[in-house]
Amino acid sequence: KTLPVFLERVGFHPVAAVMEAEKLALYVADRKTITRDDIDAIIGRTREEALYELTESVTSGKLDQGLLILDHLQNNGVHGLAILATLRNHIKKLLLVRSLQGLKSPAYTQSLSFPVFQKSYLPELKEGRDEWSTLLWKAHPYGLFMTFRQAAQFRCEDLQDGLKEVLAAEYRMKSSSVDSRLIMDNLLFSLMRHKMVGAKPA
Repeated sequence: KTLPVFLERVGFHPVAAVMEAEKLALYVADRKTITRDDIDAIIGRTREEALYELTESVTSGKLDQGLLILDHLQNNGVHGLAILATLRNHIKKLLLVRSLQGLKSPAYTQSLSFPVFQKSYLPELKEGRDEWSTLLWKAHPYGLFMTFRQAAQFRCEDLQDGLKEVLAAEYRMKSSSVDSRLIMDNLLFSLMRHKMVGAKPA
């Protein structure tokens, strides 16, 4: 059962998998079984944590931090398309949340406290919107609260443009011979320069 955890943390790139497997083999020495504790000790920083940090750095406009995390992910064998998928899904979620904030009822304001958001605003928003359950309602209420606060920084138009940037990078990665690292670096520069980052809602 440790194999899924291992792949989850290092990705499915053969080179990264081999490198991390060698580290684990040296760590366990003569033991015949690699445990979850071994994986936690050697591959402590999960792939998901790094991807989450990347999305946070992109939407907060921290270019230097974003480039460092991007380099870490790629050096550890996470494919550019997997990184793009994470960015695409994150921006799509922000776009959906931002559109929900435009509803007149229930009305969203950034001054909403978490208790009010959880006990009043969220139940009203969920009512009659079961089709969005997979995208939003399975999230932890506090995580959703923070996503709403983050989305409020942007306009829908700017998020749409940011999404187009990501889709264009995905197309280039799939259809050209340009190094994926160059495409990813260029994307981060484009998103940071783009109105999506640091934008103010209309």
